[in-house]
Amino acid sequence: MNQNNKNNIQKKPGKGGNWRGMLSLVAWALVLTLVFSYFGAYREQDLESATQHEIAYSEFKDMVREGLVEKVIIDSDTGTLLITPTDGYIFTDEAGKTYDDVELYTDQLETSPLYALLDEYDVYHTRPHQAQISPILAFLISYIVPFLLIFLMFNLMMRIMSKRGGGMGGLGGVGKANAKVYMEKST
Repeated sequence: MNQNNKNNIQKKPGKGGNWRGMLSLVAWALVLTLVFSYFGAYREQDLESATQHEIAYSEFKDMVREGLVEKVIIDSDTGTLLITPTDGYIFTDEAGKTYDDVELYTDQLETSPLYALLDEYDVYHTRPHQAQISPILAFLISYIVPFLLIFLMFNLMMRIMSKRGGGMGGLGGVGKANAKVYMEKST
């Protein structure tokens, strides 16, 4: 076989070669979706902890009696009271650090005496209505939609890179050598 025929023979791709690439993209998209989801949840929790502080229920009742509470939002699912202090209230935590613009929370221990106390001191209180969302829809929005978006982005990137294939080679320009071999003819 002469040199030209050796260069023209193309290797046949192995079975499932295209599927391996797709599975790799799916795996990366899934990993990135989970990483972004957990990072977002961690960041949200970190921001909440900087502005919200827990107090004892008895301390909350004392604040109501002293007129230091502007409004209370009652979470019916968890029984947590979100407390907005009056303007000028300065909260001091256990470490001695002070906060002037803060939201406090505590667990609700009693219901009917609490409402009587809040009414007696004219503290605005409410239990907001929260529309129930389907757990399946919440899962779709939280995990499946970002996964699909990342997967489509990778797929688009791979298509663009494969169209440029000739001079660029594989991913990041790796895989194609532009060197040429010149041989002298021997007679």
